[in-house]
Amino acid sequence: MSKGSPPKANRILVIDDNPAIHDDFRKILGAATGGVTDISAAEAALFGEDLPSVTTSEYELSFASQGEDGLRLVEQALAENRPFALAFVDVRMPPGWDGVETVSRIWKVARDLQVVICTAFSDYSWEEMIRRLGKTDQLLILKKPFDTMEVHQLAAAMTSKWDLQRQQRSAMRGMETQMAGNTEELSRSLSLTQATLDATTDGILVIDQQGKITGFNRQFLEIWNLPPSLIQSKHYDFMLNSVLWQVTNPQQFNAKFRELTADLTGNSHDVVEFVDGRVFERFSKPQRVGEEIAGRVWSFRNVTEQRRAEGKIREQASLLNLAQDAIFVCEIDRRVKFWNKGCETLFEWSAAEVANRPVSEFLYSSPEVFDAAMATLLAEGEWNGEVGLRTKGGESVVVNSRWTLVRDAAGKPKSVLSINTDITERRKMEARFLRTQRLESIGTLASGIAHDLNNILSPILISAPMLREGLERKDVERLGRNIEISAQRGADIVKQLLTFGRGVEGERALVALGQMVDEVARMVKETFPRHIRIESSTPKDLWPVIGDPTHMHQVLLNLCINSRDAMNAGGTLRISASNENLSAADPRLGSEGKPGPYVLLNVADAGTGIPAAVMEKIFDPFFTTKAEGKGTGLGLSTVLGIVRDHGGFLDLKSEVGTGTTFMVFLPAAVSGIVMEDHETGGSPDGRGETILLVDDEEGVLQATAAVLENQGYRVLCSADGIEALAVYSDHQGQIDAVITDVMMPSMDGAGMTRVLRKLDRKLRIIATSGLEQDSRFEELHQLGIQAFLPKPFTSDKLLSTLRRVLDDGDVTVSTAQAV
Repeated sequence: MSKGSPPKANRILVIDDNPAIHDDFRKILGAATGGVTDISAAEAALFGEDLPSVTTSEYELSFASQGEDGLRLVEQALAENRPFALAFVDVRMPPGWDGVETVSRIWKVARDLQVVICTAFSDYSWEEMIRRLGKTDQLLILKKPFDTMEVHQLAAAMTSKWDLQRQQRSAMRGMETQMAGNTEELSRSLSLTQATLDATTDGILVIDQQGKITGFNRQFLEIWNLPPSLIQSKHYDFMLNSVLWQVTNPQQFNAKFRELTADLTGNSHDVVEFVDGRVFERFSKPQRVGEEIAGRVWSFRNVTEQRRAEGKIREQASLLNLAQDAIFVCEIDRRVKFWNKGCETLFEWSAAEVANRPVSEFLYSSPEVFDAAMATLLAEGEWNGEVGLRTKGGESVVVNSRWTLVRDAAGKPKSVLSINTDITERRKMEARFLRTQRLESIGTLASGIAHDLNNILSPILISAPMLREGLERKDVERLGRNIEISAQRGADIVKQLLTFGRGVEGERALVALGQMVDEVARMVKETFPRHIRIESSTPKDLWPVIGDPTHMHQVLLNLCINSRDAMNAGGTLRISASNENLSAADPRLGSEGKPGPYVLLNVADAGTGIPAAVMEKIFDPFFTTKAEGKGTGLGLSTVLGIVRDHGGFLDLKSEVGTGTTFMVFLPAAVSGIVMEDHETGGSPDGRGETILLVDDEEGVLQATAAVLENQGYRVLCSADGIEALAVYSDHQGQIDAVITDVMMPSMDGAGMTRVLRKLDRKLRIIATSGLEQDSRFEELHQLGIQAFLPKPFTSDKLLSTLRRVLDDGDVTVSTAQAV
């Protein structure tokens, strides 16, 4: 076996002074296969059994007659790297060493050798053997005469045990070698880390959780002029005691150091000024190993030259404080370095408040705009444009901003010079002008909507009375009446929309607000979501007001809708009215009201409330906090306009998360009397006259025809002017009157009327339209129409107008008489 090969575990040494014992071990542990003992053979013969077949393991046996010889064999085996795994040692071996002495000497050179003491006598007790050899698990006793199987078992077990121990020691030596290599690698890594720290320009200091200094670099020692021995493995107090005299503010330096050393989780950045004029930025962060905080790292960066350069810039820029423009300088990292008086005036932040703060975080409403401007500046060296900025109080200002890129001596971007001219008022004036234009366009937009809307409402008003004929159930009667009232109100709103769009005053009358509050409460209760509870209350003696009923209704409805939109989670909406006599000292009077009697309308919700930041803007036209497409922003501005137009004023109370209460104060007409509406008489019947009905809206055409036929008229229907002329030609001389829409495709009402007048100058013609004003109306009057009915109209108004036209032949219904 070569020296490099691992030793086998089959070498056994037998030390006994009896040669016969040597032969026995050869027979038992030798290489023979199939051998059995004499006793086993006798047992087999006696009991008639088969001889057992035993396959022995191969062992390499060596023999010695005396202990001294055995020791020499052991030493020789170790020298050859072929150690014995097991030794069978006899106790009595005269005249030399006995077995115990032999084992004791052998173990001094081969401590891992497994030993079996062979004895036929009780020469030594077990306790005495342990006393002489020590307590060990490598020693067993074999009594003579010994059994063959027992010897085999001992040999197999003890050699296996020896082999396992050798493997374990080999593994341990491998681990020790690996650890030594890892330690060397770690040492190299630490040396490299330290070399890296020493190569940095910043001074580095590391402190563990107990305040003990665990690391530093050469630059740190140079900054503070410290020897390594003074701080190495010392508490940071040793370092502080040696350096505090070097800084201009030792109390602050010491306090910050102790504060952050006590709290290892925080970050810190400040400036340390030295008594010799040097200036350092001090940074501190937790030292983390994985997720655990092991200590704190401090770094000190020399910014002396940078601060001197900044001082020169500030000195040169001091003259800029005389400028009215807002001028500031920020570094490329966006931190403010200069902030003139103009900035303090316009943006309300002082220079001290913004120093070293990133300007993009507090001044610019849209960081994306700043980023885009910075990209252009870096690419082109300058940038200018209009941008929206915000003040300290949250107000928005618009500035004309001009940026210039400032470079250092090496040509690298260093800072940004920004000059800003306030153009907020100019933009507000332009915005008001544009808003006025948009308000003026409402009339035009409303005109186009009104036509289609009135054509939709007309069949509802015409058909609603028919629900009452022949129907017995009271709820059907109520439903029909509600349809008629809703349609009538829709017509009034359209008329007022046109009036509002054109800026024309509406009709004023005594208005009973109590009845109106009840009507609005019923309407919203039926139409609002069920999770909103509606409550209303008004006193019986509520004073009337002088105003436009439709406008008053619009005020209440707009406020209710506004409250509904604020109560997505449900709640209670309360609508109430009360009499209020406001004196000059009443705080509710405010700056807009005058002392006197008022009717107070309250609309209180339990919604989300109005944030203070938008409280002053909610009455601005087109301002809305709703999502795009969910609101026009005209609801509350319309309410404010109507209330002021009626000589009243408006106030509100709101709390975010609790709700909002709108309070509308309207001057009361204390002595006024509100006239009750009187039901009109029955509709006049027809007498079999033939009526040509012309309208491009199928719903209007069918509903009007049904009403006329139900009242005894014969009706001929046409969908446009050309078709109507053909029908008239087929029934010329039979048609008693024509009812025609003004706006129709192909040929409108005016064109058709011109042709009809050429055919029959005495033909009775009634014009209808969803618009109250149109250039064609004057032409129709010149053509001699007998009446004009604005849409939507009721069946009563239709029948009464037609009856009078047929009977009198000279009836003109002005827009003032329209429904």
